[in-house]
Amino acid sequence: MDLQVRKPTPEDKLRINEIIEEEGSMYGWKPKSDEQLILVGNDLKSDISDIIGAVTYKINPLDIFIGGINIRKKYQGKKYGNLLIDALVKLAKDLGIKEIKLYVAGGASNEQAIHFYEKYGFFLDRNHPEIEHLAIEKLKDFLINENPELYTEDVPENVIDDYLVSSEETLDDWIEEAINDWYPMKLII
Repeated sequence: MDLQVRKPTPEDKLRINEIIEEEGSMYGWKPKSDEQLILVGNDLKSDISDIIGAVTYKINPLDIFIGGINIRKKYQGKKYGNLLIDALVKLAKDLGIKEIKLYVAGGASNEQAIHFYEKYGFFLDRNHPEIEHLAIEKLKDFLINENPELYTEDVPENVIDDYLVSSEETLDDWIEEAINDWYPMKLII
């Protein structure tokens, strides 16, 4: 099979929408985004082309953030995901970007995805700039659920501070929970 990583055409995007309907979700896939690549396999014997997988990403000034990487079920376990990561590493190098970041869908419980990324060289990013924000949002949701009569949409900052002072939990405890939920990883190029 001849493999090619490239930007999707409008026809590819339609086909991916069909694949999603047939096979289920492609996490992170945004049909209108320009920041995506697909892996296409061309069967040289039958001249049939098939979409194997896709990656959606965002180029930031200092990193590339992977929104989702998907390999269709029938193609999983054949190292095709590495080809999409390779393409992003090349893109990052071409742009002078030194890091690729992501959140693992399903968090720390998604051991298969974590293992895939670790084999490639990604590691847990405990210092991810968004993790404290995610922890505070998680704490706000907890306080809203515990006190729906007091808070409907937002919890004042002083209430968060008071809760952390009065409880045995610390912000670090909430950060650990956010890490487990989101499992931020990065690759330094």
